[in-house]
Parts: sequence; C-alpha cells; structure tokens
Amino acid sequence: MDNQTTEITRYKEYLIEANPPKPDKNTWGTFFVISRDRRGGVKRMPFDDDKTFPSRLDAVHHCFALGRKIIDGEMDSLSVSDL
Repeated sequence: MDNQTTEITRYKEYLIEANPPKPDKNTWGTFFVISRDRRGGVKRMPFDDDKTFPSRLDAVHHCFALGRKIIDGEMDSLSVSDL
C-alpha cells in the first residue's frame, strides 16, 4: 500500500473508501468517505478524526471500523442519515 491508493470495502449498502493522509514522516491520519448509490446518483460524505497511527494499514483498519460504527448508528455525533 502506498499513500496514493484508496482502499475500499463494502458494508451493508454502503462503500467505505479509506485514503489516510500522512501528516508527517512517522504517522498516518484518518480520512475516509462513505458513499451510497441511490436513485438519482451516488451520494458521498467525508469523515476524519484526530487519531494517528504508526502504519498506513493500521489507519485503514481504523477508517473501516469507524465507518462501520457510523453506518450502524453507534456514533452519536456522526451519521449517514443524509445518504
């Protein structure tokens, strides 16, 4: 994996696309987009948080886990209800 690759997983009727940034030489951040294909087109919503990780793989796993929690409604302040 390099920093130009977007990792994608499907969860329920959504896609989670993780593309963690590399804010400095030793860490990876959190950035992902949740999208849903509906009549009228695809809607996309970006998410991030302040957590950093020592590897890109760890950051991607965090993005996917956080995305699943958002989709499942387990995050009070984050939602995909507009998708």
